[in-house]
Amino acid sequence: MKHFWAGRMPVALAVVVVAAGLAHGQANFTLPGIGGGAMSPDNKTLIVSVPSQATLVYYDTVADQEIKRVEVEFQPSLLAAQGNRLFAAVKGSAAVHVLDLATGKEVKEINLPGEPLQALACNPVKGLLYAANLNNEVFAIDPEKGVATKTQAKGQLLAVPVAEEFVYTGIQKPIRDQIILQEGPGRRVRVSFAQANLRAVMLKYAVSGNDLKLVAVNDNAAINGRGMGVSPDGKRIAMAGGGGWRSKTDRRANYSIAVFDTSDMQRLVGQVETGPYPVNIAFHPTLNLGAAYHDGYGASVIVFNAKSFVKKSPLQVQQGGFPVFLAFGGNGTKVIYASMSSGPGSEQKSVLQIFPIPLTDKERETLNKGNSK
Repeated sequence: MKHFWAGRMPVALAVVVVAAGLAHGQANFTLPGIGGGAMSPDNKTLIVSVPSQATLVYYDTVADQEIKRVEVEFQPSLLAAQGNRLFAAVKGSAAVHVLDLATGKEVKEINLPGEPLQALACNPVKGLLYAANLNNEVFAIDPEKGVATKTQAKGQLLAVPVAEEFVYTGIQKPIRDQIILQEGPGRRVRVSFAQANLRAVMLKYAVSGNDLKLVAVNDNAAINGRGMGVSPDGKRIAMAGGGGWRSKTDRRANYSIAVFDTSDMQRLVGQVETGPYPVNIAFHPTLNLGAAYHDGYGASVIVFNAKSFVKKSPLQVQQGGFPVFLAFGGNGTKVIYASMSSGPGSEQKSVLQIFPIPLTDKERETLNKGNSK
């Protein structure tokens, strides 16, 4: 394993872009194609994977600077962080490597059966790691024992809240499977996924040991769903879809992200108006804020109030790339966005952008109290 420290050698993998027109305090970095990203549980350090160079790149999101690069013995793609561990899926494989989060040093490798993985998620503090493969199967992984167990769940997107023992999945592409939701003695509801991708599906599963038990379904989460987020307290969930959200009774186009109450997954609590075409959504780990990205005209990340859904500020992003990461960082004071595009000869390039967000005195006080604990 090789460690490359920024400042001790020419910067070839990541370049800080300082250009006219950047927002005050904004930082941009360019890299080869990013496979995935994860924030450390303390909301300070961002780790991104660069599969083509078998490298993990670490950023201090408080100081907006690269910390180091760690070369690993596999091509890392999807990432997830929990405590002092970093989980990294292998590009084009069903393997997951467990690494020391601070150093990137290998702890163990866990091999899953079946198709390559398309999603990873976990509680940032405790619990199992969850992985979804290209066959829409969801596995529960015990990092301590190095054991992966296939669950009853189906999904293509994954989200795990901090405060509750539930796992949420999203289905955005049609699959043949059907599931049965037990709604009390003698009452069963059969849910088909054949129409997913027009109206995306979100599912709520209760953690039951190494398995997942279906407890609620929403079969109209978004039009062509692409990104999903759940609030840290586990009370609100949303899926961003390129077609926005559309009522089943009113077929008019509506470029917004619908937010639902997780208690039943059906109650619509509000909508985030983004403009065309909503792609991803994230909730702040501490404050009553969210961030949503849309890639239509005037592509931007929109910071919004997570209860009233009123827009707080739009952050202009570099257009023309496929979004690969959206999260809060910098001890909760910044939004981080990354996109990927193809360059000459189909060479992939990513742009990582870190934006300061306008905060009220009360919000800063809340963050300061939390960071001092």
